[in-house]
Amino acid sequence: MQDPLQQWFDAIYLFTKPLVEDPDDDDGEALTLFAQQALAASNSKSAAVFMPTVGGVWLCEAAAAFSDEGGAAASALIGAAFDLGEAQRRLLTEGETLPLGPQLFVPLKIQGALQGCLVLERAEQDLPFTSSDRQLAMAYGRQGALALDLIGSRQAHDLAVLFEERDRISRDLHDLGIQHLFATGMLLQKLKAEVDAGLSPRKTKNGLQEAMERLDEAVHQIRNIVYRLRDEDASVGLVDAVEREATVARSNLGFAPTITFEVDEVQIRPGSQEMQQLRTRAPELVNESLSEDVVAVIRESLTNIARHAGAHSAQVKVSLFGAGPTGEIEVLIVDDGAGVDPSQSRSSGIANMQRRATNHGGSFAVGAGPRGRGTSLVWRSPLE
Repeated sequence: MQDPLQQWFDAIYLFTKPLVEDPDDDDGEALTLFAQQALAASNSKSAAVFMPTVGGVWLCEAAAAFSDEGGAAASALIGAAFDLGEAQRRLLTEGETLPLGPQLFVPLKIQGALQGCLVLERAEQDLPFTSSDRQLAMAYGRQGALALDLIGSRQAHDLAVLFEERDRISRDLHDLGIQHLFATGMLLQKLKAEVDAGLSPRKTKNGLQEAMERLDEAVHQIRNIVYRLRDEDASVGLVDAVEREATVARSNLGFAPTITFEVDEVQIRPGSQEMQQLRTRAPELVNESLSEDVVAVIRESLTNIARHAGAHSAQVKVSLFGAGPTGEIEVLIVDDGAGVDPSQSRSSGIANMQRRATNHGGSFAVGAGPRGRGTSLVWRSPLE
């Protein structure tokens, strides 16, 4: 017969190995494995992990059993209530020992608080548990408590990520899709009033065309949000990435920065056919490395405005001139804040933007805004 100490040592190794090698493994499977290894090491007929639930009721969360029914016997334990009274549970919490016999209760404590209990049970014809069995099982239980702590941390992290993602989706829908829909509604209201006042057919047609373009833009933005939900690793084009930065910056700035795009000195209207073409052509005109730096410069600039400028508005204009080796991209960012702070002129953010321009053979300048108010930042780079 294998040495009991070696059996428990093997159980600890086999239980902790998947947690270390595959931290993304299912938490329910980790508890089941914990029960299975305890079952084998203790030569028991069943092993069950009980944990507190809502209302102070303790239920079996994971189980393993050795019987003719195998898995069926373990499944029958899942959901069973913990039969220990409050006084006995308090003994487990305080580290007191419960009477030995065919059952062994192993407390799973985290920072001194009882978070669960491993219950081992032997058949009537088997030898009862001994104090040596208890000591070995307690050492194993400490490993189980660490696993519970790890599982709890994972669940808290997953919950935080979920809430953060929900918040991002909400911001994206509000600042991108809903804002376009709201603007379209305002435009249609204005158009209705003008039609009632005798607006000419030509102006009516132009107004309806603009409203349709805005609706197309709103639909595109909402589709983009849904697409990113389906494929988080999908690459995002330059136009979408810049608009996304504006959305993210809104919460720090307290207002939504204005984003405009120009191609060969012609401003592109949101939702227009030209905007759709720019979304498609931008990845061809601006390579991935340059696109990443453009987005990084916009992100850094908006962050600086939020931290230091005390601005009430900010405009970001991305301009494309030509294509290929003779083409150029320019990013102009203007705010109405406190202006250039000399102490920030050599900040890491400014240095990073300068370095990004230099790496592409471009230029970078920062100074006072129009009429001496606020700050104006100009970042340029050849397209190739």
